[in-house]
Formats: sequence, structure tokens, C-alpha cells
Amino acid sequence: MSEDKAREAVLEMYRMTVRNLLSGTKPGMVPNSSYRHASIIIDELARCSKSSFHAYCERLSPDVWTPDVIEQLRAAVNRNVDVVIVTAEQIADDVPPFLRDRIKTIEISSMEDVRMRAAYAHLSHFTVVDGKSFRLERDTHNREAVFAANHPEFAGEVEKAFSAILDFTKAA
Repeated sequence: MSEDKAREAVLEMYRMTVRNLLSGTKPGMVPNSSYRHASIIIDELARCSKSSFHAYCERLSPDVWTPDVIEQLRAAVNRNVDVVIVTAEQIADDVPPFLRDRIKTIEISSMEDVRMRAAYAHLSHFTVVDGKSFRLERDTHNREAVFAANHPEFAGEVEKAFSAILDFTKAA
């Protein structure tokens, strides 16, 4: 087996692990530290979302927010999922209109409220779905993050941070 095929097989096993955790009812956590892992998790979170898909990301990197992820978000919108993404950078011109309307941009330098600066400092990239599953990145340089499925208590805290950031975008 070639090195590329082996790498793809490992990523597919990672995807199946994420998918199995999301389809179950038991809590589970998986570390992740690559843009490929981030993309897989966000794709699977969008795929399984039933009521809400909320994300905060400094920028919508095409390495993570791939065409497959965008298509899963389109399917989520078609299922009437509340899809909202807050980003610190202006969105690219190639973002499809259905998603453009669901992206809010915030200027990090304008965050005067201490709570908002604290939320930004500790939650620099995250996605939370249906108030029970999330991906939370703590180290943006190394993309070290944790993915947690079926953890409503922790997901609720991430959702509170998202709501605070979203409220800030409305006030700005």
C-alpha cells in the first residue's frame, strides 16, 4: 500500500470514529491536531446537525471549510438547521450566497468588552451542534483541539460563548 493510500485509510478510520460517536448516545472525545481532522469533524457535525450548527472561526480556511463541508452546510440549511458562523475576517468572494447570509464578521480589535476578549482568547476556533457535540480548538498554531460528542454540559458552555460573541456582532 502506498503512503498516500495508507494516509487516506487512516483518515477514513478517523472519520468513521467521529461518525460513530455522533450517531451514538454515549459521550466520547477524540483529540485532533490537523486541518484534515478539523475538516472531517466539521463535515460530520454539519451532516448530523438537527437544530443548530454554530461556529466561530478567525477565518474560513479552504483547507478546513472544503467544498464537501460547504455542501454539508447546504444540506443542513435545507433541513432547516440554524446555521450561523462568526468569523474575524471578511468572507471570500467565492462563498456561496446561501452561506454568505449566515456568516457574521467581527473585528477582534473592536472587542472592548472584557468578556469578549476573554472568550476570544480561550475559544479561538470552535463549532457546536445541537447543544450536545462540539469541536474546540485551543492552540491555533498547531490546530490542537478536542472533539466531543454527546456532552451537553460542555457543549452548553461552548454555546454560551457563541451566543456572547454573536450578541457582540449585533451590537457592533
